[in-house]
Amino acid sequence: MTDPNVFATLQRQFLAFDARLAALENATGLFASDKELDSAFGDPVLRFAPRAWKGDKFDGKHYSECPPELLDVLAEYLAWSAANPKPDKVKYVPYNLKDAARARGWARRKRSGWKAPAAASFDDESTGAPEAPDDGFGDAFEPPEGF
Repeated sequence: MTDPNVFATLQRQFLAFDARLAALENATGLFASDKELDSAFGDPVLRFAPRAWKGDKFDGKHYSECPPELLDVLAEYLAWSAANPKPDKVKYVPYNLKDAARARGWARRKRSGWKAPAAASFDDESTGAPEAPDDGFGDAFEPPEGF
């Protein structure tokens, strides 16, 4: 028979470990925060796949649409590129580091079960848009004669 306190203790230890790990990841800057990933620039478009990627093509797709394995390879490439810039590409180093962090953030987010929100279609009646008032002006328009 197991002691019920063991499960509570293990759960507290796990939550504490998870909080410490999250704090360390945030402190390193290796991962983009959820706030940044949800921002206007947090889901960049994949311009190319690194040579080390041997899977399907995802060029032109957002990071959120790519598999985590591709994002890991991309992050590794971007970090290497930032650490070893060509003389005429030094100005891109901060952008490569940001995109590497975003790729790691999206890979972590996808591995934890994140799913893209369902997009509302135009055929969907539950879009939340208010209905137009029925004031008689929206009825069929008849152009004047000779128009």
